[in-house]
Amino acid sequence: MNIKKIISCATKISVFVCVSIILVLFGCERDNLGSPDQNPYSNPSDTQSKSIQVYISRMDHADGNLESFLTVRNQAGKQIGNLKSSNFYDGMSSLLSGSGYPVNAYRFSDNDSLPGATVLIMDYNCSMYPPEDPVGSVALMEQAALQYAVTKPATDYMEIIRVSWTFEVNIGFTQDNNALINTIYASWPHECGVEGKTGSVLFNAILHAVNDLRNIRAMPAIVLMTDGLDQSDKTYEDVLAAVNEYNIPLFSIGLSWAYHDLLQYFADQTFGYYTYYPSTNELNKIINLTKNYINTSYFLQWANPENSVPSDTTICASYQAAAGLLVGCSSSTVTNLTGM
Repeated sequence: MNIKKIISCATKISVFVCVSIILVLFGCERDNLGSPDQNPYSNPSDTQSKSIQVYISRMDHADGNLESFLTVRNQAGKQIGNLKSSNFYDGMSSLLSGSGYPVNAYRFSDNDSLPGATVLIMDYNCSMYPPEDPVGSVALMEQAALQYAVTKPATDYMEIIRVSWTFEVNIGFTQDNNALINTIYASWPHECGVEGKTGSVLFNAILHAVNDLRNIRAMPAIVLMTDGLDQSDKTYEDVLAAVNEYNIPLFSIGLSWAYHDLLQYFADQTFGYYTYYPSTNELNKIINLTKNYINTSYFLQWANPENSVPSDTTICASYQAAAGLLVGCSSSTVTNLTGM
């Protein structure tokens, strides 16, 4: 089956109807996970779409081009790497003009000039210091954060946010590994007991991280080092709505008396990963999974002949599998290019 014929046939009807048909046929929307009130931390449905799926993290317009960061996943939710330019099509231009614009696809690697951006969220609320293990969880958290910083590829960006009854960006996005290490070693005046205040605004910190990731030209990820306690006015639904809008995975290291169901649910719903009190091998695994997520993502750039900013656009990808040609499309709002 020829993907260009599939896309070009859509010119016979309106853009709105075409995009709707693409969404229905190729299942580019995330599956409905059911009512949180009935089953708040359940696993996703095993029912999978019979197509590949495109997940767009950001879509920007700059210098007459459209740019996008995205991942492509198979029916089992696994990322598909090593795709080429010929696997991608600018779906919206195809619908409007009748001939698809192939896009230039650049696979991420440690040496690419357009890197990943990871936010480390470190939790210092009082429940991270249980009486039977008053410093162990925090010590392991700081060890894990150091390992992330030490092994960060030189071209990647990283930001560190600490959280307890309040939260603070201790260091904004930087490529300087030594600056990250020094930040982790530095004390923080708002950790448990220092000011006689208790509580946790973990969810507020996550939402702030999402906003920061929106302003950097890189593939986004968030790493939580926490027991999962939150006492803010936000909900886990607020967190999932924000991270899934930009397809940001949550990788979580559970500590202390962790809320396992919550942290596992975050991982399940965002294509992330959850581990509890990791051994050295397990810590290396979650770090490598974070890197692999970035290294098998894509930066796409293609010409926008009208040199205007469309309200949204569609990207389609095709993949030759044993079962035949699989196709998936997704749409995203286009913004003016901002950030690094």
